[in-house]
Amino acid sequence: MYWRTTIETPLPPEEAMARVRALIRPRMPSAKRAAFQGEVGENTFRLKRAPSSHSVNPILHGRIETGPNGGALVHVEARIRYLLLIVVGICGCAFYVSDSRTPRYDIILAALAILLVAFGVEVSIGLRTLRKALAA
Repeated sequence: MYWRTTIETPLPPEEAMARVRALIRPRMPSAKRAAFQGEVGENTFRLKRAPSSHSVNPILHGRIETGPNGGALVHVEARIRYLLLIVVGICGCAFYVSDSRTPRYDIILAALAILLVAFGVEVSIGLRTLRKALAA
Protein backbone atom coordinates (compact mmCIF):
# COMPACT_ATOMS: atom_id res chain seq x y z
CA MET A 1 0.00 0.00 0.00
CA TYR A 2 1.26 3.43 -0.83
CA TRP A 3 0.16 7.01 -1.32
CA ARG A 4 1.69 9.31 -3.92
CA THR A 5 1.54 13.06 -4.22
CA THR A 6 3.51 15.98 -5.64
CA ILE A 7 4.03 19.20 -3.72
CA GLU A 8 4.74 22.28 -5.83
CA THR A 9 6.65 25.07 -4.12
CA PRO A 10 8.06 28.39 -5.38
CA LEU A 11 11.27 27.67 -3.45
CA PRO A 12 14.34 26.69 -5.49
CA PRO A 13 15.22 22.98 -5.19
CA GLU A 14 18.28 23.70 -3.01
CA GLU A 15 16.19 25.68 -0.50
CA ALA A 16 13.45 23.03 -0.51
CA MET A 17 16.04 20.33 0.29
CA ALA A 18 17.52 22.51 3.04
CA ARG A 19 14.07 22.82 4.62
CA VAL A 20 13.51 19.07 4.45
CA ARG A 21 16.93 18.56 6.02
CA ALA A 22 15.97 20.98 8.83
CA LEU A 23 12.94 18.82 9.72
CA ILE A 24 15.09 15.87 10.76
CA ARG A 25 15.60 15.56 14.49
CA PRO A 26 17.91 13.19 16.34
CA ARG A 27 16.37 10.15 18.01
CA MET A 28 15.39 11.42 21.42
CA PRO A 29 12.32 10.71 23.57
CA SER A 30 11.80 14.45 23.99
CA ALA A 31 11.69 15.18 20.23
CA LYS A 32 8.69 17.15 19.03
CA ARG A 33 5.79 15.09 17.70
CA ALA A 34 5.92 16.49 14.15
CA ALA A 35 9.67 16.01 13.69
CA PHE A 36 11.09 13.41 11.34
CA GLN A 37 13.86 10.85 11.51
CA GLY A 38 15.55 9.73 8.34
CA GLU A 39 18.12 10.29 5.65
CA VAL A 40 18.56 13.06 3.10
CA GLY A 41 20.63 12.69 -0.05
CA GLU A 42 21.48 15.18 -2.77
CA ASN A 43 17.93 15.37 -4.16
CA THR A 44 16.18 12.50 -2.37
CA PHE A 45 14.98 11.82 1.15
CA ARG A 46 13.55 9.01 3.25
CA LEU A 47 11.67 10.11 6.37
CA LYS A 48 9.40 8.80 9.07
CA ARG A 49 7.65 10.77 11.76
CA ALA A 50 9.34 10.73 15.14
CA PRO A 51 8.97 9.48 17.71
CA SER A 52 7.49 6.44 16.00
CA SER A 53 5.94 4.34 18.71
CA HIS A 54 3.77 2.26 16.40
CA SER A 55 4.28 0.30 13.22
CA VAL A 56 1.60 2.05 11.13
CA ASN A 57 3.89 5.07 10.86
CA PRO A 58 4.59 5.32 7.11
CA ILE A 59 7.96 5.87 5.50
CA LEU A 60 8.00 8.91 3.20
CA HIS A 61 10.27 8.54 0.16
CA GLY A 62 10.79 11.76 -1.77
CA ARG A 63 12.58 13.28 -4.70
CA ILE A 64 13.02 16.99 -5.39
CA GLU A 65 13.41 18.35 -8.91
CA THR A 66 13.26 21.72 -10.61
CA GLY A 67 9.71 22.79 -11.42
CA PRO A 68 8.43 24.56 -14.54
CA ASN A 69 8.50 28.05 -12.97
CA GLY A 70 11.92 27.83 -11.34
CA GLY A 71 10.50 26.46 -8.12
CA ALA A 72 10.69 22.89 -6.93
CA LEU A 73 8.51 19.84 -7.41
CA VAL A 74 8.63 17.47 -4.46
CA HIS A 75 7.44 13.99 -5.35
CA VAL A 76 6.49 12.05 -2.23
CA GLU A 77 5.52 8.40 -1.87
CA ALA A 78 4.33 7.05 1.48
CA ARG A 79 4.66 3.31 1.96
CA ILE A 80 3.37 1.04 4.67
CA ARG A 81 5.80 -1.43 6.16
CA TYR A 82 5.52 -4.79 4.43
CA LEU A 83 6.04 -6.63 7.71
CA LEU A 84 2.80 -5.12 9.02
CA LEU A 85 0.88 -6.40 5.98
CA ILE A 86 2.39 -9.84 6.44
CA VAL A 87 1.33 -9.91 10.12
CA VAL A 88 -2.24 -8.86 9.23
CA GLY A 89 -2.31 -11.55 6.54
CA ILE A 90 -1.09 -14.25 8.92
CA CYS A 91 -3.67 -13.20 11.52
CA GLY A 92 -6.35 -13.30 8.85
CA CYS A 93 -5.33 -16.81 7.85
CA ALA A 94 -5.34 -17.89 11.50
CA PHE A 95 -8.90 -16.65 11.93
CA TYR A 96 -9.93 -18.39 8.72
CA VAL A 97 -8.36 -21.71 9.70
CA SER A 98 -9.45 -21.62 13.35
CA ASP A 99 -13.07 -22.48 12.50
CA SER A 100 -13.37 -23.85 9.01
CA ARG A 101 -17.17 -24.01 9.14
CA THR A 102 -17.64 -20.26 9.62
CA PRO A 103 -14.66 -18.15 8.48
CA ARG A 104 -14.55 -14.76 10.23
CA TYR A 105 -14.30 -12.37 7.30
CA ASP A 106 -15.67 -9.59 9.49
CA ILE A 107 -12.60 -9.71 11.76
CA ILE A 108 -10.23 -9.73 8.79
CA LEU A 109 -12.02 -6.81 7.15
CA ALA A 110 -12.13 -4.85 10.42
CA ALA A 111 -8.36 -5.29 10.89
CA LEU A 112 -7.69 -4.11 7.33
CA ALA A 113 -10.04 -1.13 7.75
CA ILE A 114 -8.30 -0.07 10.97
CA LEU A 115 -4.93 -0.44 9.26
CA LEU A 116 -6.00 1.67 6.28
CA VAL A 117 -7.54 4.43 8.42
CA ALA A 118 -4.50 4.61 10.71
CA PHE A 119 -2.18 4.67 7.68
CA GLY A 120 -4.21 7.48 6.07
CA VAL A 121 -4.15 9.57 9.24
CA GLU A 122 -0.40 9.15 9.66
CA VAL A 123 0.27 9.99 6.01
CA SER A 124 -1.83 13.16 6.21
CA ILE A 125 0.02 14.31 9.35
CA GLY A 126 3.41 13.72 7.72
CA LEU A 127 2.44 15.42 4.45
CA ARG A 128 0.91 18.39 6.28
CA THR A 129 4.19 18.90 8.16
CA LEU A 130 6.17 18.61 4.93
CA ARG A 131 3.88 21.07 3.08
CA LYS A 132 4.12 23.57 5.92
CA ALA A 133 7.92 23.42 5.82
CA LEU A 134 7.96 23.90 2.04
CA ALA A 135 5.60 26.88 2.04
CA ALA A 136 7.27 30.07 0.82
